[in-house]
Amino acid sequence: MSILMDEYRRGWALRYLREARTEFVKAEENPIPSVSVSFALVSMKKAQTAIYYSLGDPEQLSFIVSEAMREKERTKNALMLLLVQIEQFIHNNSEMAETLKKDVALREAKQLVDIASGIVELMIGKSTTEPVKDVSMPS
Repeated sequence: MSILMDEYRRGWALRYLREARTEFVKAEENPIPSVSVSFALVSMKKAQTAIYYSLGDPEQLSFIVSEAMREKERTKNALMLLLVQIEQFIHNNSEMAETLKKDVALREAKQLVDIASGIVELMIGKSTTEPVKDVSMPS
């Protein structure tokens, strides 16, 4: 276990990562595009929460990221820049939910779940499981 993460946060990070993967599978398997998009958005949000638990307190990080987004000047901190980009990514996809196509939502959810997996693995010091399988794209 990483020195930087206690068992409580480790457990919650892994739980949210599992839930993000589960929501992704539901999105992939659901035949109704609008429902699939909804599941994909939930998957993205849970992946973000897994990242937050792996880095610290989710409430505090959410507040800090919101403040960073309001600042006019771009942050030079790479981690904060990543967290802001993830928040904007989720926000943009949520705003476009009604027009978002299933394949795009699945591809973007997969990307975020894979990023979250990498961050959680880095913070806990071991593999969380295999990555989300590739989304088959229509020909």
